Amino acid sequence: MGRLKYYDKEKKQLDLLGFDYKLIINTKEAIKIVRKLSRHFKIIEPEIYFYGKLDYGYASTQINIIKLSHSPSLYSVIHELGHIYTIQKKLLSGKFHTKKLMRITKRFAKYIIKKNYWKKES
Repeated sequence: MGRLKYYDKEKKQLDLLGFDYKLIINTKEAIKIVRKLSRHFKIIEPEIYFYGKLDYGYASTQINIIKLSHSPSLYSVIHELGHIYTIQKKLLSGKFHTKKLMRITKRFAKYIIKKNYWKKES
C-alpha cells in the first residue's frame, strides 16, 4: 500500500512539471533516453533488457541492469534509471522508494522537458 502512495506522489509531482508520464515509447527510444540521461548525469550506462507487455520495470541493486517492458512508459524508464543513479552514487539507505529517488526522477524529467525530448503532445 505504501508503494502505491509513493508512485502517486511521484506522478503528481511530474504532472505539475508538465511531464507526460503516461507517454508510451518503443524500445529504441527507451535506449536513447537511458543513454542521454546516463551521459548527462555522469553515471555508468546500464544494460537494458526488455520483456513482457505490462508497464513495469526492475533495476538490479547488485549489477548494472534495468529490465523494462517492450513498450514502457517514459515514467518507467526514468524511474528505473533513478534507481540505478541512487545505487551508483551510493545514495541508497536501505529503502528503495525515498524522497531522494523522487528528487532524482524530478531532475531527469526537468532535463527531458528542458531539451524538448519526448514532449507532451497538445
